[in-house]
Amino acid sequence: MRPASMVLKAISEGKTNAIDIAAATGLRESMVRALLEHFKRDGTLAAEETGCSTDGHCSSCAVANSCGTKQLLTLRVCS
Repeated sequence: MRPASMVLKAISEGKTNAIDIAAATGLRESMVRALLEHFKRDGTLAAEETGCSTDGHCSSCAVANSCGTKQLLTLRVCS
């Protein structure tokens, strides 16, 4: 399976960040981030900010270690 297809499959299975997608696919995180950016630019993927309930106190957040941008995103494959 091609890397792009692997990333889209991981997203469809509920993975929502580059770290989790990389772990699920075996791809490097840098490759996953590059593909996510490509998908956002070409309209294949929508990333919607869902907000953060910690008010900047990331240490109390359950996803603090995997939230590279310090904001939670919902990834949705566009039809």
